[in-house]
Amino acid sequence: DFEAFLVEANPFFDAALQQLSDTGKGQVHALNSTAAYMCDASTTFWLDNDVNHNYWGSSMDGKTHNWPEEASDTSNGVRMPQVGQVRAAAQDGHKVTVPTVNLMKVIYENTIPGDWLIVKMDIEGAEWDIVPCLANSPVATLIDQLYVEEHPIHWQLGNTTREEMDLARQTLTEWGIQMPQYWSPTL
Repeated sequence: DFEAFLVEANPFFDAALQQLSDTGKGQVHALNSTAAYMCDASTTFWLDNDVNHNYWGSSMDGKTHNWPEEASDTSNGVRMPQVGQVRAAAQDGHKVTVPTVNLMKVIYENTIPGDWLIVKMDIEGAEWDIVPCLANSPVATLIDQLYVEEHPIHWQLGNTTREEMDLARQTLTEWGIQMPQYWSPTL
């Protein structure tokens, strides 16, 4: 048996996620037009209009990124393959305001220690804020596997250093959380 919580800030995906939720027999919960973060609040979410690459550059930072060229940073040991042509994400997009949901709160309110919990995190730079916060939360011990697609450090909203991110990853793995190298190819 399983239960899934799907968090996606880009409203383009609302209908598809809602359909999964509606047909999921109570096991699939869609948090549509909502950004995963480390607190409950709201944020300006910049939408990438690139249909050909599944809107891959949408983010909370509002900056123009050369994607995927900038994502070739190998400081975390993972080299993301060059996919398609380099383009400026969010450059031709627009913005919306969406609520944020506290990842630790979602985990705490919806899991028990006996659950097998997998978290997949591909959040265009916000992982630099969430992962260190998670490493300071006892809720993290409920996670069994954590898949983090790490984007370039300058995509973050905060000011986490490379050393702080590495320490957070080390802390989480010392708690027994499996954190394999991860990159999610897009179209």
